[in-house]
Amino acid sequence: MDSPQSPALGCTPAVLSAVSAPVMKKPLLDLSEWKNQRVLAKRGDIFEVALIKGVHPSSQNIEIEFESDHKSMTFSNVFDVQGCLLVGDNSPQASTLTVGRAVCVRVNQEKNIFHEGVIVERRTNPVMCH
Repeated sequence: MDSPQSPALGCTPAVLSAVSAPVMKKPLLDLSEWKNQRVLAKRGDIFEVALIKGVHPSSQNIEIEFESDHKSMTFSNVFDVQGCLLVGDNSPQASTLTVGRAVCVRVNQEKNIFHEGVIVERRTNPVMCH
C-alpha cells in the first residue's frame, strides 16, 4: 500500500464543502487511508515516531501508538490549523524547503526524536538548510 501523500495532518487546512446551510467542513484527506502509517506525533515539546492504530470516521480523531514505549494517545481535531500535532513521516521535496517554512528536524538518531524548527537559510549545490 502506498503512503498517503501529505506533508502534515495537523497542518492541513480543511476545505469548506459546497453544501447549503449549515456550512460543513470537509477534510482534504480521507483519514482511513492513514491507518497503519508512520507519523511524527507531538508529545510534550518533541515529535516522536508513531503508528496510526485507529481512525474514527465520524470525527477528526486519530489514535496512535508511539514506537518508543508503545503507549497510545488519541489526537482530536487533527485538521485544526491552530496546532500541528501530527506530521507524515516522510522527507519533503527539496523544492518545498524555503526560508520561513516550518520543519521537524531529527536531533537524536538513536531515539528518533524530532524538534520543530524554521528554515532561516537555504543553500543550493547541494541543498542545505539552516
